Amino acid sequence: MKIKAIVMASLFVLPVALAACDATNSTADGIISDQPVVCNPATPASVYEGCMAFRQELCSRFVECGTYSTMATCETWFDGADGFEGCDATATDAITSATEYKACLCAIPDEVCVTLGEGVLTALPACGNWA
Repeated sequence: MKIKAIVMASLFVLPVALAACDATNSTADGIISDQPVVCNPATPASVYEGCMAFRQELCSRFVECGTYSTMATCETWFDGADGFEGCDATATDAITSATEYKACLCAIPDEVCVTLGEGVLTALPACGNWA
């Protein structure tokens, strides 16, 4: 008799627990939904602006990967001789390919950390083709 009561109580609690879990999976409470995120960065006005956005996106990914502990340390690498030697503020020309630029920026968040660490332009060839 006690076992039957426990089983019956479990059957009542399980749907309530599942409903509670389902209720937390909505966009209203700030939890990411199952909807795909559309990547469509604005085309930068200049190579410099594009470079700064590339630097931001790349360093954000490197921090997520644990390659660099902070954005500042990644930005120091990016601006140094071991990185990309920074972004040239005098590069005011338009980028050569908006398609390659968007492909580059949109691929960074999904790139495997190890592959990205082995070489950014090898892992993401589009990133070398837009400036």
